[in-house]
Amino acid sequence: MLFFTEEKRTQMGEIGQIFLNLGKYSGPVLIGLLELLVGVWLFGMFLKLNLKEKRKRNLRDARDIYYSEIEEGESEIHIILRRRDYYPVFCTKNIKKILGIEPYRLKEDIELLGTLVSKHEYRKILEFYKDWNRKTAFRREIQLKNQQHWFMMEINACKDEQYDFLVLRDITSYKIHELELQEEIEEAKNESQSKTTFLSKMSHEIRTPMNGIMGMLTLTKAKLKSDSPAIAYLNKAEELSKFLLSLINDILDMSRIEAGRMELEAREFNIYEFAEKLRNMFQKNIEGKGVAFQMNLEMSDNKTHYLIGDELRLSQVMINFLSNAMKFTSEGEIVVTIREMMRENNKVDLMMRVHDTGIGMEPDFVSRIFHPFEQESMEITKNYGGSGLGMAISDQIVRLMGGEIVIDSMPGRGSDFSMYISLPISEKTESSVQSEKKAEQETKQEEYSYHGLNILMAEDNEVNAEIAVSILTMEGANVERAKNGQEVVEKYKSAEHGKYDLILMDIQMPVMNGWDATKEIRTFEKKQEQGNRIPIFALSADAFVEDQRHAIEVGMDGHFSKPINFDEMCIQIGKTLSERKERRN
Repeated sequence: MLFFTEEKRTQMGEIGQIFLNLGKYSGPVLIGLLELLVGVWLFGMFLKLNLKEKRKRNLRDARDIYYSEIEEGESEIHIILRRRDYYPVFCTKNIKKILGIEPYRLKEDIELLGTLVSKHEYRKILEFYKDWNRKTAFRREIQLKNQQHWFMMEINACKDEQYDFLVLRDITSYKIHELELQEEIEEAKNESQSKTTFLSKMSHEIRTPMNGIMGMLTLTKAKLKSDSPAIAYLNKAEELSKFLLSLINDILDMSRIEAGRMELEAREFNIYEFAEKLRNMFQKNIEGKGVAFQMNLEMSDNKTHYLIGDELRLSQVMINFLSNAMKFTSEGEIVVTIREMMRENNKVDLMMRVHDTGIGMEPDFVSRIFHPFEQESMEITKNYGGSGLGMAISDQIVRLMGGEIVIDSMPGRGSDFSMYISLPISEKTESSVQSEKKAEQETKQEEYSYHGLNILMAEDNEVNAEIAVSILTMEGANVERAKNGQEVVEKYKSAEHGKYDLILMDIQMPVMNGWDATKEIRTFEKKQEQGNRIPIFALSADAFVEDQRHAIEVGMDGHFSKPINFDEMCIQIGKTLSERKERRN
């Protein structure tokens, strides 16, 4: 049972009265509510329709803007193709401005596009289009017929599988720029080739007379008694000739570097023998000046003897360092240090340093020392000589090796020239090399001499021929001369089997050059099927790496550069003949 206060009962009575009054007007209220709901619904529908119309209008506006943009564009043509018959259902009006084709004419005949390019190109495009998988965009560069205009044609598949979307994009400016770059590249190649040809010719023209000069000095000394006063003059002339040759080599090296033709050789060499060669080359002369000389080789592993690099170019850099040190040091010491700095990933980081207590250099000149033909002062040039190319060449060589040169010098204190490089470690061991040397030492001495050799020599220069024949004859060889490549080929073909032991072949000769003569001889030997392969060595004034490489490619067994070092040539020839004899046995 619920109990209410008098106040509560009064309030409930009032609420009940309200509901009784509403009941009287329930009909009109319901109708009003219904009208309100209908009005709200109608207003919502109006808004919805208005929004939909606005969206349609915006879409139409967007399409109009898009079409107007591509219509006004000067570089792109847009075409929609019906896939089954290639009919252009849509084409931008700018096709008339760009290609001179009316849009309605294109719809009448799609083949009009084909008339803009060659028949072959048009057939290719149709073939590609027919075989196109439509998974990726189809792109092709086309050039208009008889015009310097290029377009990039790109076709993409539409979402509607009945159509494809084609875009022709004008790339004329890009292609013209590309062609200009290609022309510049070709021009640079031609210029580089011209420089190479010039260098090759200069090398030949300079080395040929140098070979004659130095050869004549050698022959003259051989005719004189050892106590003859003329010997001293000839030795001086020989020394000056070698200096001139080194200067020529520097100029040619610098020219090759500037032409981008400097090449490095990656060969195994013994770092201990490398250091010993430098010692033998300089120690006597340095100590003869009253300057102490010291050679330090500091390797962490005494088993590591062989590295891989260009030993000749490394020697060139170190010889330049030592030559400068010897030239500018009159007292004190010169110390060569070759030190292993770090070893990682089968590579060794080396520091090769030449320290001297010479006159030193001003800091300003140190910053310019790598510039070609740079000298500290006219007084130093007058007193000490030099071309000013040595350090410039050395810097470029070390850079090609991926290293750097660091110089520390002060006037009156001396100089430190340091080369930092990284070289691969060879798998060759000293024990294996010792076995090779032992086998080499067991070879008979006569095989390392010219005595008794029958030599066929091709040389068109009379002076050089006279020198070579005279020196080889003095050493006990029998020499038969040919004046050109064709003549040496004929002599070899007509000779009895085994008449000649080897051929010495000049390269630049009239009638037939040394390369072609060698190839003809090798072809003849193959046809004979007698297993005969006569050793052929180039005697050439062309001393570049590519010349040496080409000699091997055409079938030669070695390459000797003029001026000829006949002692070194004898060793190489002896080794080749020894190997040939072993193969026969």
